[in-house]
Amino acid sequence: MSGFEIAGIVLGSLPLLISAIEHYGDGISTIQRWRRYQRELRSLTRNLETERVKLQNVCEKLLVGIVPPSRIELMINEPMGSCWREDETQKKVRVRLWKGFEAFEATIGDVQTAVEEMNRRIASQCGPNASEIKRAVFTLSRSQYADLLSTIRDGISNLENLTDRNMELEPARRLRSQGKFFMLLREMSKSVYRALGFSLDCSCTHDVGLRLERRTANFIPTDNDEKIMSDTAFKLALSYDSSPEYPEIAAWDENARIWEEIRVKAAPIPEKRSHPCEPPICPGAVWPKLSKGKKTVAFAHLSRASGTTSATATVVRTEVSQGDMKSLHTSISSLTMGMGSIELVSFGTTMKLCQRIKIPKDGKTESYGVIIDHESQTRRSYAVYPVHQTLGYEQIRLRPRSLISFRQVLDQKIHLPYRDRLQLAVTISSSVLQLHGSPWLRSTISSRDIFFIKVQDYPVWSHPLVIKQFRPVSPSDERLSGEAAVGSGFCNSTLFSLGILLIEIILGKTFDSLRTSDEGSLSTSFAPVLADYITAQRIVDQNIRMASANYGTAVTRLIGQSPGLDSADFCQEIYSGVVALLEKDLAYT
Repeated sequence: MSGFEIAGIVLGSLPLLISAIEHYGDGISTIQRWRRYQRELRSLTRNLETERVKLQNVCEKLLVGIVPPSRIELMINEPMGSCWREDETQKKVRVRLWKGFEAFEATIGDVQTAVEEMNRRIASQCGPNASEIKRAVFTLSRSQYADLLSTIRDGISNLENLTDRNMELEPARRLRSQGKFFMLLREMSKSVYRALGFSLDCSCTHDVGLRLERRTANFIPTDNDEKIMSDTAFKLALSYDSSPEYPEIAAWDENARIWEEIRVKAAPIPEKRSHPCEPPICPGAVWPKLSKGKKTVAFAHLSRASGTTSATATVVRTEVSQGDMKSLHTSISSLTMGMGSIELVSFGTTMKLCQRIKIPKDGKTESYGVIIDHESQTRRSYAVYPVHQTLGYEQIRLRPRSLISFRQVLDQKIHLPYRDRLQLAVTISSSVLQLHGSPWLRSTISSRDIFFIKVQDYPVWSHPLVIKQFRPVSPSDERLSGEAAVGSGFCNSTLFSLGILLIEIILGKTFDSLRTSDEGSLSTSFAPVLADYITAQRIVDQNIRMASANYGTAVTRLIGQSPGLDSADFCQEIYSGVVALLEKDLAYT
């Protein structure tokens, strides 16, 4: 039981204790000395009520910004309810209290013990079975409760100080943590790319869309890199040829492709294999050897414990004829119903991810299996899950015309609401820091690199994607440059291109359309980088700062930054000076 859950129990116990004391005098009206001690009993109940209110304030303060306002009221009104036991809420409270969480737990434990002891003494002296004389003795020896009241008072006072000091430092701690968090995300995104490259090493042509997300560091000092990465998931969309499975779509459009949404999350590291072409396995799995001259298929059933990342596997080996192989691939979906993850191993090779995804699903499939990054220094594996709940619409298979680039949005002058513009600016800025140097992102980002899914011909602004035509990545191709760098010695090419993109987002126009005739001439004839800088600075001064000082400052810092985005400290600086400012505007919009 966590310290925060104990705080809820204490918060619910104090009113019961106060009620017991208030009803202490019931039935002893014949005792003439009752009036003499009535004032002191009122003082005791008043002191306990004061401590109850102080503890309630502590709990409310801890919950602000962690759960919705309506949930705070529900939790305060039901201090022993299930909401106090939710793992996500408790984790966020731990992050907020940082290294003070252990002290918080110990202190609230002492308060709980004092409340329980006071309640026991009252029940023994003035409960329903106590005599009138014994009830009177309780009043006469009230001093025995002074030590318990002091423990309660001092404990809740310490909880107030712990909460106030840690919440004052919370913003600075989050800023300090972002640099480390983003550097871990960069390495993880590279590893996921390599793992996908191995699993998609097939004759198909695949486009993979990585959803850009705004991420915040939510870890505690005791969390190591592996723990942080295991709590992080990437959402992707995988495309493949539609003609074999959906001939009606192919007849309508021969270039139609199917898009399936998947979620990739770090999984337990499988046992080491002697050769990378051997099938990925899970801890505890035993793979049968293939018999010579016989065609054998092995099914590995992966089961995951609820709420954990542990996994076990069992293998069933069966022999099939060559003619049965095709029917086996088409009927495997009936074998997977309710079985979790199935890895298919055929003739010593693993069924590719695209083949596994193409198998019809009944909506109960928990996992597509595990993909492995064989090239990282620390061998990593990732579980791949279907996304059953999508964007709030039923159609999850999307044709190419259901994707639209941000450049097309600008050219077609599609209206983008102001709040969605700010949300998009925050998401893309955060994603550049997360994915910089990985194969997912070009060294210079532009409006042509950002895509949106269209639902009923309208873009879903909250789900921007970067699209990659997938192929296995080689060590020398770890970073894809894409375009020539637009920067020079006075600025960073990646950040400069991000600044230009932010201008286009907030104004809803292409950067070229914002140039004056003189700037256009300078751009084509002499110094394009200098012309871009002059144009960007003019737009910031004349247009953006008038609407938002924070947004203008963020763009100015991007277009004037020096090289050095590869260090954690510089990443931290960009987050504090750019992303955090954009988040402030978003919070107040």
